[in-house]
Amino acid sequence: MRNLVIAGEINQPISNLELFRKFFFCTEYDTNVGFENFQTSIERLKEAEVALINVFTPINDEVLKNCPKLKSIISCSAGIDHVDLQSAARRNVAVRWYKSYCARTLAEKSLAMLLIAFNKIIPAIDDAKSGKWSHLKFQGREINGRTILILGRGESGKILGSFLVALGANVVFTNSKTSKKEAIKFAENADAISVHMALNDQTKNYIDAHFLRVLKKDVVIVNFARGGLIDSDALADFLELNPEASSCLDVLDTEPPSLKDRLLRLPNSIITPHIGWNSFESNIFLIQSVFDDVMQLK
Repeated sequence: MRNLVIAGEINQPISNLELFRKFFFCTEYDTNVGFENFQTSIERLKEAEVALINVFTPINDEVLKNCPKLKSIISCSAGIDHVDLQSAARRNVAVRWYKSYCARTLAEKSLAMLLIAFNKIIPAIDDAKSGKWSHLKFQGREINGRTILILGRGESGKILGSFLVALGANVVFTNSKTSKKEAIKFAENADAISVHMALNDQTKNYIDAHFLRVLKKDVVIVNFARGGLIDSDALADFLELNPEASSCLDVLDTEPPSLKDRLLRLPNSIITPHIGWNSFESNIFLIQSVFDDVMQLK
C-alpha cells in the first residue's frame, strides 16, 4: 500500500476516510499548515507518496526536494498558486486540482457583496441592532447603469458578468492579455471592481497604491480570488482616506488575520472567512472528485 498524507483540513465524509485508510497507509492532520510555512509542509509530507492538501499547504521546490517519495499531489482547491508546478513537473510529481469547480458560487457571492456594498446593508443592519433606526441615512445605489470592472475573464468572472448584464450594468472585462496600464485606465471609470484573477508573480499586489490612486472615491472593491492580488496596506490607506468607498474581501494575505489588522477594523471594510468556494453544490462536487482521484492512486 502507498503512503497517503492528508496534510490539513479537508472535507471528506467518514465513509470516504475509512476507505482511504483501508487502501493506503494513511497519516492525517486536522490543522492547516499555513501560508509560506514550508518547513511544516516538509515535516508532514516527508514520507508521503500521495499528498492530499488544501490551499494552506505551501509546496515549493525545497519541499519537493525534501520529500523524494512524493509522486502525486491532489489539492482540494480551484487555484494552485500554493504549489510550484514547474518544480513538480521537473521532479515528475503529478498535480491535480479542480479549476472552476466553485465558479458559480464565487460569482453569486461576488454579486451578493456588490449589492450589499452598493446599498450599505451592513451598516444599516448594525444601525438597526443598536436601536438608532436611521432610515434616511443609508441611501443605496442601483447596479443598473453602473460600470463594473471585472479583473479576469475566467469562469467565475464570466458568470458574474452575465449576472450583471442581466441587471443592466455596463460590464468591462480584463484578461491575461490586458496590460496593467489598460486596466488602470478602465478602473478610472469603474463604480465597482470585482477581482477574478489567478495569483502569480505578474499579478501579486496587482491592485496597489498606484492602481488605487485613480479610483472613484466611492468605489466598491470585491475580492473572492486570492488575498495577494491586493496590497493590503495600500487598500487600508485608500479606505481611510475615502470613507464612502468600501471593500468586500473573502481572502487576505494572512488567514486568519490578526485582530489588529487594519482592514478588519475599518468600518468600510467587510471581511468574510474565505467562504467563497463553499456552497452545498460545489462541496458535493469537490468531495466526489477528490475521492475518485485519490482512489485511482491506490
